[in-house]
Amino acid sequence: MCSRHHNYHSIITPMGPKLHSSSLILTVSIMYLLTVKINPIFGEDSVSVNCPILLKNCSCGHQTYRGTDATYITNCTDTGITDPLVLRDISQATEALIFTGNFIHELPPNIFGVPDKSKEKHEALKQVNMSHNYIRKVHGKSFHEVSSVVMLDLSNNQILITGDEYHPRFLTNFGNLEELYLDNAFGDIDRSDNFMEDLMSMVVEAKPNRLRILSLKYNRIKRFPQPSTLCELPSLQKLMLNGNNITDIGIDLSCNTRLRYLDLSNNRITSLDNQTLHRLSPMSPTFHIDLRGNPFHCDCKLREFINWMSNAPFFVTGKLEYRCATGYPESLINRTLLSLSPYELECDHLSSSVRHGYFSITYIILVICIFISTFLLIGLVYQNRNILFTSCTKSWAEVLSKSQYASLEKNDPRVTRGVEEVTV
Repeated sequence: MCSRHHNYHSIITPMGPKLHSSSLILTVSIMYLLTVKINPIFGEDSVSVNCPILLKNCSCGHQTYRGTDATYITNCTDTGITDPLVLRDISQATEALIFTGNFIHELPPNIFGVPDKSKEKHEALKQVNMSHNYIRKVHGKSFHEVSSVVMLDLSNNQILITGDEYHPRFLTNFGNLEELYLDNAFGDIDRSDNFMEDLMSMVVEAKPNRLRILSLKYNRIKRFPQPSTLCELPSLQKLMLNGNNITDIGIDLSCNTRLRYLDLSNNRITSLDNQTLHRLSPMSPTFHIDLRGNPFHCDCKLREFINWMSNAPFFVTGKLEYRCATGYPESLINRTLLSLSPYELECDHLSSSVRHGYFSITYIILVICIFISTFLLIGLVYQNRNILFTSCTKSWAEVLSKSQYASLEKNDPRVTRGVEEVTV
């Protein structure tokens, strides 16, 4: 053992300063590896520094994100965080916060910190993605220190915005917002006009003069509360409403001169009337409208729409794919709209809805008549019950008497003998 120890020293001793220098380099390298790690979420080439202690399960570092190079990202995807107040500890260098796949049922006030008038705490923060977090309740003062944010994504949550949960000002601190994503974001059961009115009031209350993109996909929206609702968004360029329950384009787009894309695919539009087509016609030549996946009803009322679609002064996206979900005659079902000629589109003078209403009314009247007749019959019987009882008793007695008489005649031998004599 001593020999080995001696030999070891005899081997390294001659190296002297070189060994000390190598040890120092090795130590520094180990320390760097302890403080800097490769982030598997960002990719093999992305380097992530240690996050603050309360965000130890997150990843922090620079990466290309949404087309922006060298973005400092705090990524807390699927980390199981339940307390959103840990977000107060994100690095001031954070430019993009990805906080998805967690379990946050409520956003309390000031999740990014108490507002400080003397200094903006998160001046670098530009993008916030808080989708898929099961959020149900958002306070009116949940978001402060977010004036620099240009993109907010709250999609796929269960946010309540009607009734007692209505907080119209919870977006008001996003003064420079340019992109707002609220796809399948709400948990309200009632999606009537009140829901849409509260939703648009919440968006408009923020005074988003710079808002370019508004995405409201899959929210079971039926209609907009007022045709001029979108006039409060003068910079709007892209409006995504696909996957809702919209039956008509009941919005005035004339004040949205910058609008370039309107997605109404997979709604419940069966046709567009002349008034709607007239409102759309002045749109810019660079404007795109997408109506794919709607259940068009092909009859004579669709002639104007097909003609308009063929000659629209802008882009009707995917118009070669538009098909008849229903039609008159029924042979038109599943035909593409642009393959139809005007004479094939006939008018059903007694449309299915009218027929349905007609037969429904007839059925109701028939049921009422039967009910009244039955009631009158019962009343008539009750009123003449004594007479009916006497008559029925007398008739029954006569029947019994005749039956007994016939039985006696059958059993009388004289009657039988007389019959035999007559026969001989």
